[in-house]
Amino acid sequence: MEICGSFVVYKALNDMVYYFIPICYSVHVTLEKVNYPVPAFCTMYAIISNVFGSSQALTTVTVAITAFVLVYLNKQLTMGPRDCYLYIIVLFIPAAMFTVLGIFKQLGPNGYFCNYDAVKGRISHLVIVSIGFTLIILSTIVLYILISIKAYKQSKKIDAVSKKESLAKKRTLSIAKHASLLISAFFFQFGVFILDGIWRATATPPHWVYFLLTIMSSSGGIVNSIVFYVIRKEPNKSVSPIVTHSGHSNDTKTVDTTMKPDSKVQSTKYPATTHILVSGKRTNNSQSLSSGLKECEL
Repeated sequence: MEICGSFVVYKALNDMVYYFIPICYSVHVTLEKVNYPVPAFCTMYAIISNVFGSSQALTTVTVAITAFVLVYLNKQLTMGPRDCYLYIIVLFIPAAMFTVLGIFKQLGPNGYFCNYDAVKGRISHLVIVSIGFTLIILSTIVLYILISIKAYKQSKKIDAVSKKESLAKKRTLSIAKHASLLISAFFFQFGVFILDGIWRATATPPHWVYFLLTIMSSSGGIVNSIVFYVIRKEPNKSVSPIVTHSGHSNDTKTVDTTMKPDSKVQSTKYPATTHILVSGKRTNNSQSLSSGLKECEL
């Protein structure tokens, strides 16, 4: 699975847990007929929801950093065996941090549900949400702008490069596009948390901020599913430039590698004098088509 595809899956799993906790909370308080559960359960709900909410944010900024390194340095960051480094960054660190906050009673009732305590957790809320989420949003915006600028410049030059480099550049642009979609979904889902955090730093926000926060954050699963559909729907095509005896490239032709069941790939007919230059050697048309299909499978 390519890296952006992995990130989409992880974000989907985060969404599932993140939205499952409010359901458990609502059922719990409804059955007990109370405004809030006992402190231990309230702290547990706050820890789990904040861990997976923070995991969403850290996953998004990791996507932005990965795409930036790929586009500018032409290197793909490794996440370790079975993505273990990613788990440490986006899951274990938030889990340890919010467990410590729970032990020191920074988490509890906030007037609406179990999250940062309305009295004891004001400073923690200011640091983590107001400052932390703002820094994540700003950093992803900057990285996204830089990626977009680079992608735009590369798209201007993509027709002038060789076949192999052209395919690599197209893959780079595709991953940058996928990363921008994931980041946009994050903005839609968690951008309102910044407004809430800044407002709480100075005064108690009005009820409409809470309702907006609930609606926007709860729609994240739908937005992420749309992003996943767009990423998986993108066609797999490659570009095959033709080189003649004179060494000059003819017009670039696109070969669709999608095969239907029980069908054969139709060979593209080229002039008899047309050859493709592969590793410094001229090959015939059948060899060139086979080589092109192998490139498409990479």
